[in-house]
Amino acid sequence: MKKKRIVTYLLMVILFFIACEKREEKLVIEQPQPIEIREFSVEEIDEFNLIVEAIIHQNNLAVLKSDKDSENLLLEFLIKTPIDLDENDLDENDLDENNSEEIKLPPIPGHIYISKLIGNRFENKAYFTSEDSLYIMQQNTYPDSIKIAATILEKTNTKENVKQKLKENPDLYFGEFEISIPILSKDRQTAYVELGFFCGALCGNGSVLILKKIHGKWKVVEDISSWIS
Repeated sequence: MKKKRIVTYLLMVILFFIACEKREEKLVIEQPQPIEIREFSVEEIDEFNLIVEAIIHQNNLAVLKSDKDSENLLLEFLIKTPIDLDENDLDENDLDENNSEEIKLPPIPGHIYISKLIGNRFENKAYFTSEDSLYIMQQNTYPDSIKIAATILEKTNTKENVKQKLKENPDLYFGEFEISIPILSKDRQTAYVELGFFCGALCGNGSVLILKKIHGKWKVVEDISSWIS
């Protein structure tokens, strides 16, 4: 009797491990395929660099080598702002009966909801419409960063070209400007950009810039403070 129990127990253990192996195989098979990373087009890269030049000059970033008193530098890479679908957009049936206001969770730090762009009004003016939505979401599949054109970097203070100044004066400190990869409208006549300035561990500020292409040139039309430290 005791021997029979042992055999039964062993069979149960074997069956358990077989079931686990099958479950693991199933999980591997059902894993979703990774999103294919698309490359920027030449036209998009050209627009990005024109936008960077416009921001440097129109927002007076003071990162140019020609400004001898400049103590700021420009980070060499534009960084992607991931765009998420706002799953907390509630319809009328989802509203709390005792609360007529929608309850929304904030986006992941560093991300934005597409609802911040589509139909959102910056200073009472909407710059992106539903016609831009598909192209905006497609920009999520682009690389996480892209290097600014060498023709721009050679004119600005960067971490690479201020090394000599720092060797000569170790006490010298440079504030850092970081620009996000512009999010473009479908017709590439409007751009959303996040601009950050970092001057220490607890020192800095950021803003949202809206640019419009007017008579073939990019112009900053909105500059809205988004954070400060």
